[in-house]
Amino acid sequence: MPVSNPPADDAGLPPNRLAEASSPYLRQHALNPVRWQPWDARSIELARRLDRPIFLSVGYATCYWCHVMERESFESVPMADLLNTWFVPIKVDREERPDVDHLFMQAVQLLNQGQGGWPMSVFVEPGGLRPFIAGTYFPPEDRWGRPGFATVLQQVAAYWRDHRPDVLGQAARVAERIASFARPTPAEGPLDRSTCDRGIDQLMAVHDPVHGGFGGGPGRPKFPTPVNLELLLAAGGERPEIDAAVRRTLDAMALGGIHDHVGGGFHRYSVDERWDVPHFEKMLYDNGQLLGLYARSVARTGDPLHRAAAEGIVTWARREMRLPGGGFASALDAEVDHREGLNHLWTDEEIALVLASAGRAEEIPRVRRMYDLERGPNFRDPHHPGEPPRSVLRLTARPERLAEAFGQDAAAFGAWKRQIDALLLAARDRRPAPLRDGKVLAGWNGLMIAGLAAAGRHLALPEAVEDAARAARFVLEHLRTPDGRLARAWMDGPSEVPAALEDHAMLAGGLLALASVTGEPAWRTEAESLLREARSRYRDVAGCWWDCDAGRADLFTRSVDRHDGAVPSGTAAVAGAMLDAAEAAVIAGEVSAAAGWRSDAADAVASVAGDLSERPGGSPAITLVLHRLLQSHPGAIEAAMAAEADDPVHASLELGGTAEAGGATATLHLQLDAGWTLIGRSAGGVDAAGLQPLGVAIEGGDGVAVDAALPAGRLEDGPLGPVHLFEGRIAIPLTLQRTGPTVGRPHLALRVQACREGACRKPRVLRLDLPPLPWPDASPAAD
Repeated sequence: MPVSNPPADDAGLPPNRLAEASSPYLRQHALNPVRWQPWDARSIELARRLDRPIFLSVGYATCYWCHVMERESFESVPMADLLNTWFVPIKVDREERPDVDHLFMQAVQLLNQGQGGWPMSVFVEPGGLRPFIAGTYFPPEDRWGRPGFATVLQQVAAYWRDHRPDVLGQAARVAERIASFARPTPAEGPLDRSTCDRGIDQLMAVHDPVHGGFGGGPGRPKFPTPVNLELLLAAGGERPEIDAAVRRTLDAMALGGIHDHVGGGFHRYSVDERWDVPHFEKMLYDNGQLLGLYARSVARTGDPLHRAAAEGIVTWARREMRLPGGGFASALDAEVDHREGLNHLWTDEEIALVLASAGRAEEIPRVRRMYDLERGPNFRDPHHPGEPPRSVLRLTARPERLAEAFGQDAAAFGAWKRQIDALLLAARDRRPAPLRDGKVLAGWNGLMIAGLAAAGRHLALPEAVEDAARAARFVLEHLRTPDGRLARAWMDGPSEVPAALEDHAMLAGGLLALASVTGEPAWRTEAESLLREARSRYRDVAGCWWDCDAGRADLFTRSVDRHDGAVPSGTAAVAGAMLDAAEAAVIAGEVSAAAGWRSDAADAVASVAGDLSERPGGSPAITLVLHRLLQSHPGAIEAAMAAEADDPVHASLELGGTAEAGGATATLHLQLDAGWTLIGRSAGGVDAAGLQPLGVAIEGGDGVAVDAALPAGRLEDGPLGPVHLFEGRIAIPLTLQRTGPTVGRPHLALRVQACREGACRKPRVLRLDLPPLPWPDASPAAD
């Protein structure tokens, strides 16, 4: 039964702690009656001490539906009483902690048939920080066939109280499923030109041949998805229909309401398939990528519509997003005064007043025709049905056709349109402005730096290059943690949260683009330093690129994202930046350095070979890296794939019987191909320089520990003295101990590095499933 009539006190919760946070999103909730806590060790320990589930709410400062749920539920005292009494409520800014966001979004999608979004609402068991129930926006009361938030809170509280084993079992299954997503899968075949062709075909299969873009449909949103267009743009010229799809999409977005014709820049997505009515947020990451995309399109086609769209992004970024010192803010909100898009919407009367006040009343019909106002309003706020309908401005045709219709040449029409837009912008600037999320994110600034550098190169805009350089100087100087690492964010000071893989990769990509357009080698030096740091921190011995550092105590598992979304995955971003570094080294005449970076890029592609071979269209950014490698150095990807496929180490596990002290015995058999050796530890107990010793561990779950009795091996002189080497057939006795209830699906993980004739392969991790074990007690383990 649901719990009811909670006590009036907060049963041990400290006051709302969000006022002290650096994140603007967290600060927005500082005055809620909900006793919000940040995601930190203190809050996690509090949940464990109180033995309560965590209610984890993840969002961001400019999220419209986050605002709605706050007004409906988090500002409600009765709802706050439920949260404060039965849970430990924790707020996370997804833009500040992308690792937390990514892990728990996987839970939301896993538990909701692939559906996700923000605000994210997740119930987490405190012991292992594993999710067991998850959703997104909940209305305050039951409606639309969905339970209201109050109902959900009471049901979850009762579930936790009365069915704890079921809760923990569900949490274990969800956590194990999510952990399994990070495990690499073997490629179904070689990564070659056919892989890229299949990726392009998969994108073209969901391309809208009428309105451009990908997916969508009546009543369904449509996103810009620059990663899709970058792959198709790179493949353009090979098939006419690819060029047509790119042109159709770039045209439709530039003409549609998703494009801010008055102020420049693009909104986050369109709520319809025609790009007419946007969701009005403006995100730095979208605009940075779209700027580079439109600039490269201009370089190829000379299209004036695409040039105007790119120039508008540059102007908007400088006017509305650039902060003192040169860094760029993250986003602009979708709403003003609780009204979505109010700053960007117009009535006929408002348009007429602006033009009449400027002495241009006779031009009102032409403006109405240009901005598709003759068809009547196209937007009504569903949350304020009593207010008059308004219009989102969109161009009715390409500029050259409008110029012809108005009896003007293209240049005269362009000058006239800029005058009209300036009048409308001045009027709009007198309205209340949407909130700006002023935090500076390292990775997102990298995307804008790259876009500005592309605009400088292809559009001959030196001011864009200077904006890029100022942003780069700001990030490199100010975004530093106390120990000198790159920080994820800056907001009146650097965050203590270290940067993620995507930050290092995207910032490095931006700096390399800046170096290529300015010729200043210092930017390349900084980029290479970031990539070496990323390689050290995020790439494991098996070549997998993880999203965050190892050893995060506040995550139930470490995540790796192999699929692109609004931005490239971390793996795709780092592979692309490393290939850029290789090309920069070639220009500098550094042949060996170029080969090293190129090999790293190919290895990153090979690390996601299974996902890439299965669905390359789902990872267009890394498919683009593969496309570039195949065009310039096909041998690099062939060598990387050969290293993945032709492993000279073969492993099997033979189960023994029960052991003393309540364990089980087994033997791990390793067989090395002729001429190959495995590296062990040096005789002095220190790993040989640059080499990884043979290791045996348990991964994938809890409740089992392993002790391996490694044989002595053969001693040879190594860089740090005598080192043990293993060769031929090796039998390693194992003792498997039960340390508690089995959680997840533990497996044996073997770290191996094979060497032959003085050369060593990359370290790898081989994984073996554990068979049913003959534990001496018969108590069942949790599934």
